[in-house]
Amino acid sequence: LESAPVARNIEAILNILEPSDAFINTLKNLIDKTSCGFRFVKTEDGWLTYPTSETELDSNLVEPVLSYLEGQALEEFTMALRLSKSKSESVLVSEKTRRTLEEYLRHKLGTRKGLTNAIDELGQVLKAGKVSDPIRSMIINELKALDTHYNDSSKHNSKTERIESEYLVYKVANLIRLVNEAVAD
Repeated sequence: LESAPVARNIEAILNILEPSDAFINTLKNLIDKTSCGFRFVKTEDGWLTYPTSETELDSNLVEPVLSYLEGQALEEFTMALRLSKSKSESVLVSEKTRRTLEEYLRHKLGTRKGLTNAIDELGQVLKAGKVSDPIRSMIINELKALDTHYNDSSKHNSKTERIESEYLVYKVANLIRLVNEAVAD
């Protein structure tokens, strides 16, 4: 049984029915026990299913990020999650995670700047905030390394391996989670 169509059907049903919390908890427990290969979470735009990978990272990192992403950033991250398990489409994950970061930073910083310039602006915001210099420097360096990767892979149409796709999804989720905590709206 292919899990993607089943997951999409459950997502559609949840968005139509708007079920009770008791029903959701029962369904989550059932899905977790069957190891069917997907998870679901409530987002700003409704219910979302995505392929599961590392259960602890999914529940403690990806799902909280999904709960506060919105608009284009949520759409791009959702696509990155769904594509990260696809062998034939994993090359798109790099672009989707780049767009996620760019759209998230635009929203969070209230700017229209591209990713490269938004990283510099974020550095200034973090410096003015409660983030220590060494941590701020690590965040900015990680974002710059990702930006270099994104630029290189788009110029050379590089193939992104499935394991690299998964890394990008978790790295972007972790950076967004940290920035969301560190930068007040």
